[in-house]
Amino acid sequence: MASRFLVLIAAILFAVLPAKSQSSIDYHQHLLSPSAAKLGSLPKPLTARDLISLLDAAGIQRALVLSLAYQYGNPNKPPVPNEYAQVRRENDWTARQVAEYPDRLRAFCGV
Repeated sequence: MASRFLVLIAAILFAVLPAKSQSSIDYHQHLLSPSAAKLGSLPKPLTARDLISLLDAAGIQRALVLSLAYQYGNPNKPPVPNEYAQVRRENDWTARQVAEYPDRLRAFCGV
């Protein structure tokens, strides 16, 4: 009987007390540079500004952006001329995009 009472009290407290606000973070996002868009089937790039709009609409405060540079060395696709230069260019583009929103975005580069 006492344990049921404690469970009931705990349930009431959790329902009544305000929840502590926590920032939400998306741990897996990608941007799409004009060059990377040509590798796939997407019609246009996805910039940091675009991503911030999507995050705002979803109520997400921060995101981790993973570069798509690794796609230039994808063994399941035809070889890309100057692969190293393309990988570096894609990583640099992603870094510049993320730098526009230092309080909201962080980046991981691909190899």
